[in-house]
Amino acid sequence: FALPPKFQAAIMLADPADIVPGEQWTGELVARLDSPFPTDNFEGLAVEQQSGRDLRLWIVSDDNFMQHQRTLLLRLRWQRQKARK
Repeated sequence: FALPPKFQAAIMLADPADIVPGEQWTGELVARLDSPFPTDNFEGLAVEQQSGRDLRLWIVSDDNFMQHQRTLLLRLRWQRQKARK
């Protein structure tokens, strides 16, 4: 294991109603959290509805009392597209 460890994460939009036992659950990839974006071992996600179709995403990591990790709180704005006809 290399120090400091490298972390990558992704945010996927998927419907839990589409879960089928024994099959792979898929969805739409909406964001990759990778370098040069601040990265760490993200452990929490909260979503807030904003005006219109926009969403605010809060993503959190903690340092786990480790020198090579950080506590980060990221606030992202997701501007959802209107549904196509």
